Amino acid sequence: MGVMCGEASLVLATLVLEASVGFPQWLHARTRHPVVWIGALITALDRRWNDPAFDGVRRRMFGVTAMCLVGG
Repeated sequence: MGVMCGEASLVLATLVLEASVGFPQWLHARTRHPVVWIGALITALDRRWNDPAFDGVRRRMFGVTAMCLVGG
């Protein structure tokens, strides 16, 4: 339970920091926001793995795999 509390504290601190100062423009010019990375990953996985030609079991397996990759 201590690890979960530490992770939650880190997430909260990150949210507070970004809410107070924003995502720096100089950093945005060099690299996109991490949420954009996650969106691009979801889009790429969806295009490759959510093919109607695949049967339901395979699409579900790919979906669970995508959730594990994105959700870590």
